[in-house]
Amino acid sequence: MPRPKNDFTAEGTLIMDKPSRSAEAPALDFNLGDTTTLKTETLPTAAASAPPAGGGSIDFDLNIDISGQRPIAAQAAQAPVDLGAINLDLGAPTPSDPKWQEVATKLDLAKAYEEMGDKDGARELLNEVLKEGDAAQQGQANQMLSKLG
Repeated sequence: MPRPKNDFTAEGTLIMDKPSRSAEAPALDFNLGDTTTLKTETLPTAAASAPPAGGGSIDFDLNIDISGQRPIAAQAAQAPVDLGAINLDLGAPTPSDPKWQEVATKLDLAKAYEEMGDKDGARELLNEVLKEGDAAQQGQANQMLSKLG
């Protein structure tokens, strides 16, 4: 059985026919209907588009001092900056601190104990968090203790 002229298989090649001269695009026909009844609008006259009296210019007052003094920003940019006075010690443990992680684990355990109904175990852990935790952890522990009653 012979293969078809347009072979489109994985091992074949697609062979397309060349377009014939008679296969041109069809003419476009825009039916606009009766164009004799369309209204025509008058265009504005040149006098209407004339600039307003006074020249029509826009006045920009940029308030620029050209007396020869340097602007304040340029003066501040040349002032020396003392970085030694900056203290970067925040005093609070960071989440990578092992003690902070231990207290966070105690908070998580206290939540689990509360969900299981072991209110005494949760209170014991929350009291430890109050002694060892940072301000945020202590605030969470206080909220949980007040909820436990």
